[in-house]
Amino acid sequence: MKKTVQVIIISLVLIIVVLFGLGQVTKNNDSTWAYIADMLNPVVTKQTVYAKIPTKESGSYKDSTDGKIDYTYKIETYDNKGHRRKISLTSFGNKLENKEDNYLKIVIKGQYVKGFETISVNDVPAKALEYLKRLK
Repeated sequence: MKKTVQVIIISLVLIIVVLFGLGQVTKNNDSTWAYIADMLNPVVTKQTVYAKIPTKESGSYKDSTDGKIDYTYKIETYDNKGHRRKISLTSFGNKLENKEDNYLKIVIKGQYVKGFETISVNDVPAKALEYLKRLK
């Protein structure tokens, strides 16, 4: 009985350590495994980050479900405290339109992109905007 309790406690501790550690390993890693790991990891929290709309895509491919072209972008983002995160974002069916004074508001869970929308410069938090304006 005592040995079973020890095994359960050790197993729980290992699971918790792996879940928290995995969130650190996947940070700024734009691979597919990081995307899936963060999507499934219950310890990784949802947050909002902001980015300049990229001028060119990093890749494109034909979507097998609807035949449209999907575009991927490697983007440097900042949260409202100025913390940087690199992510990979996919726009399904159309390119992102890079208009002056427009930015992206992106909801992420680690490397997993839950959604994004185009916003005006006035809607970007000051700390994020400060860092975004330094980007070329």
